[in-house]
Amino acid sequence: MVAGTHVTVTVKGRAHVFAAPGAMFVNLPTRSGRRAWKLATNYGVGFRLFDFVFPGGHPAEAHVNMAKAWLLSDTADVLTGRTMDFVGFSVTFKKVR
Repeated sequence: MVAGTHVTVTVKGRAHVFAAPGAMFVNLPTRSGRRAWKLATNYGVGFRLFDFVFPGGHPAEAHVNMAKAWLLSDTADVLTGRTMDFVGFSVTFKKVR
């Protein structure tokens, strides 16, 4: 489970790069068999896939993103290392003119 945010700038055409490190929360398995929320920072690239209209008539864009994340909190209790790689989808809402 992941929730996060980032800001990108267009490099060329559909390609984007994170303008600054993003922030995300990741839900990771712990050594005790439970799960724990951890704060991470991430950096990566994105690719705009297509434009569409969100329900309610809001124009939007769909993206696929690839990011490298670094955990900022203690990792002694989780089953992962300090870094993780992610691929995911995001939606950007366009300004209505």
